[in-house]
Amino acid sequence: MTGAEIARRTLNGERVEEPCLIGAWIMKRSFFQKYAGVSNIYAEPVATAVEAFANAGCNLNPQFIIPSPFQEHRACDPFNVPFGAPDDIGKIRTRNITPEDVRDDIDAFIDSRASNSDFDVERTGRDYARKLIELRRLSRDRTLYIGAFGIPSFMSGYTTWSYESYLSALLLYPDLFRDYFAVQGEEAKRYNRAIAYAVRTYDIAPYVYSGDDICFNDGPICSIDLLDEVYFPALRDAVE
Repeated sequence: MTGAEIARRTLNGERVEEPCLIGAWIMKRSFFQKYAGVSNIYAEPVATAVEAFANAGCNLNPQFIIPSPFQEHRACDPFNVPFGAPDDIGKIRTRNITPEDVRDDIDAFIDSRASNSDFDVERTGRDYARKLIELRRLSRDRTLYIGAFGIPSFMSGYTTWSYESYLSALLLYPDLFRDYFAVQGEEAKRYNRAIAYAVRTYDIAPYVYSGDDICFNDGPICSIDLLDEVYFPALRDAVE
């Protein structure tokens, strides 16, 4: 039984004799160097990552990422490795971000998303499937690769504006955040429809993965009641 078949059967809830081993989120270049047998993991990053995961015994990969060439703990897409360092690396914040700054940025975000009539389900689905088909070809059925489905992003707020300003704004302007997450939820729903089209059209594995960092070790970083009010309705809409 191939690694990919072990993963498929496991995801289907079937009994298998061998464990399904997930390999992802490994942010050490030495891992890819060792298991792919290369010194420069960025010369052929896609093939290198595929070989490393397969040689390490990975049956299932739900998020195809490798360490950034600029900061090892940062992730990057092997299909699109950056050639220049991101602008925010080493940047020192010169002013405090206030909850009002967050409010204004979210207002601008909502206004910028007023029209989404140009979304192309077929093109988006084709682009989604293209990478998974290439990974299936390179892995030779040793590893099953699945893609991410769309969700409204909670964690992007505190990574963009800082915990203090983001969570303060969340408490001060819940109605605005409800609209903010609702817009993201609608965009995610369109993306998920494109994924469904891709699965039907291109015979890719009918499984998806996603997630968001919404908790500390001891629980959610804001109240469940607030999440029920502003976030979870948009998430429910996105995955409908």
